[in-house]
Amino acid sequence: MVLAGLATGCEAVKREAAELEQRLARERDAGPALEAEDAFDDPPPTAAAPGLRPGRYRLRAAGATVTRRNAAGQAWDLVGGAGPDPTLAVAIDGKRVGSCPTAPDATRVMCALDVPFALTGATEITVTVVDDDLTGDQPIGEAVGRDLTRTGRAGVLLKLAPRGQVTSAVIELVAVPSPPSRWAQHRDLPWGLAIGAGVGLLLLALLRAALLTRTMVMPAALSITDWTCAFCDHRNLGGAAACGECGARRKKARPRDGDRTIRPDADRAFVLAMAAAVLGCTLSVLIAARGLPISHVVPTALGAAGLVIAIAGWIHERAWRARTGEALLATTAVVALGPLLGLALIAGFVIAGAIGVVMLWFWLSD
Repeated sequence: MVLAGLATGCEAVKREAAELEQRLARERDAGPALEAEDAFDDPPPTAAAPGLRPGRYRLRAAGATVTRRNAAGQAWDLVGGAGPDPTLAVAIDGKRVGSCPTAPDATRVMCALDVPFALTGATEITVTVVDDDLTGDQPIGEAVGRDLTRTGRAGVLLKLAPRGQVTSAVIELVAVPSPPSRWAQHRDLPWGLAIGAGVGLLLLALLRAALLTRTMVMPAALSITDWTCAFCDHRNLGGAAACGECGARRKKARPRDGDRTIRPDADRAFVLAMAAAVLGCTLSVLIAARGLPISHVVPTALGAAGLVIAIAGWIHERAWRARTGEALLATTAVVALGPLLGLALIAGFVIAGAIGVVMLWFWLSD
């Protein structure tokens, strides 16, 4: 019985070995066709001129295909399958920057990467593939990409020149936009200041009398010679306490011709400046809270226009009042902190609330 069992086991081993040999023979005969199935396609044609501009890029993906047999025509791994277990590593200018996990029993490996780097005319990208084996890594081959500024294209799989048992290799590069310049980052402030100052000066030119002055009728000063009764127009001597015609007291005297006076009064200008500041602050907060498609130039311009009007009122009155400080402080806050109000929502609400408190404080204390 024991001998019969041993004989049966030997027959099973021989049968499995024969089946493995037949499978390898079939793969050897159909090798080129099978390998062609794993090859990467050529990139789509484009009318744009090839070549990548030097600059910042991201290596977004890398992949390679290898032959089913090694250079000697034998299986890469006789234990657990005849296919290789390729592991891919990527190096830029000789420095390893990324790798792909091992693909067991496969002839193709592809993985996503995220490697930023600076591309120049001398940049060289190398894809190295090894067979991950229990007894040690077995080199399969590599692929090299050079002259990418002359032949490369962004956003498509770029083929590299393969070597060894690597049949094809590809990488994908994505251009990284250049960081905005300082002018692009802060151009809203000077543009808003210029536009707001222009609008403020235009309003002052058109509405100067209405914004900066007030016409008042002042009672005429008591004359030592005579005064006119407000009821009967009788002219009385300066020392008379009552009208000699109708008996009306002297305090009822009406102003004479020429007693109208125009005095500096910037209350309307300060109200308009505060309205511009509150509107600019509100717009900035709404831009942050609701994502309104409004440029930060608008609230900055409103604050600048209000600041110009407030300064003009202060200069015209030649006096410092509570409303003067309120208008100047509120409009200056909107101009200086307008971009912050639109970018940081919490800060916007805090500053808007502070402007409201200051406005009430100055207004009620005037």
